[in-house]
Amino acid sequence: MWDAGRRGIGTIPASGLGLRDTYVAFDDGATLDLAGGWIAFSTDTYMKTRIGGERIVDMLTGEQLPRIC
Repeated sequence: MWDAGRRGIGTIPASGLGLRDTYVAFDDGATLDLAGGWIAFSTDTYMKTRIGGERIVDMLTGEQLPRIC
C-alpha cells in the first residue's frame, strides 16, 4: 500500500491506472494499491491531469473541482 505520508498530501504517478501524465492527489489516510488492482480511499480523492491544463477531477463522480494542488 502507498501512504500519503507526512502532512497528509501526496501524489503518485497513475500510469498503473492507465492514465497518461496523470497524478492522483489525496489527503491523509488515503491508500492506493496499484499492484493488486484495488484502490481503497478512506478520504476524498482527486485526479490531477495535465490534459488541457491542470484540472482537479473527483475520481468517483468525474466532477471537476476547484484546483487544490
